[in-house]
Amino acid sequence: QVRYSAMKNYSIAFGHLAQRSDSWREWLLSNGVVRVIVRCMEALKDEHENLGWTYNESRLNKRLSSCSFALSHLYPCKEHSLRTIRLVLWAMRRSKEEAIALNGAMLLSKLSATDVAKATAFHACETLAEAMAAHHTDKMQLEGCRAFLNLFHSKPNKTRLAAVGGVSMILNAIEQFPESIRIKTEGQKLLASMSEDVAAVALAPELRLVQLFRF
Repeated sequence: QVRYSAMKNYSIAFGHLAQRSDSWREWLLSNGVVRVIVRCMEALKDEHENLGWTYNESRLNKRLSSCSFALSHLYPCKEHSLRTIRLVLWAMRRSKEEAIALNGAMLLSKLSATDVAKATAFHACETLAEAMAAHHTDKMQLEGCRAFLNLFHSKPNKTRLAAVGGVSMILNAIEQFPESIRIKTEGQKLLASMSEDVAAVALAPELRLVQLFRF
């Protein structure tokens, strides 16, 4: 049986160590930490979805937050990349907590081109758009924009973002935080990239203005 309370604390510690230095991250990876955290999240998911266990919502969110925090800082781990992506995206959809959404966005912003393709298959673009729409803080908008720029390594994600109202979402982020140069810069990059995609422009004709007025 998984000792979730202990795993929550361990995951937070692992995440901070990985954040502290590459040497710590490599040491944790070499000692199978990602495998343990992934198994913990899989057990949580199975108990919630298949076994019908009833959780205290706050407790469940804390566990998902700590695990996703650790996984976002321990990436990349080639051996468990697919499971990591699938579980973190599930946690983002399952929970309304901003901390989990931020962890997910940070993970998506780091994905290799190969892993972007995997994430796309698990509806990463749509999941991230929902997270940005739900959390209007400057940090979430910035991390979300950065994650989308990385997801654009898979060209269909430009069309997917346009299809879910991504242009309005990006413009709203820029307007909401006019003092944030970073949000403005990342948002402009997103709009410029989307404007180069014929399918995205067909879904969001306002992107034609971006073609006419380059930033």
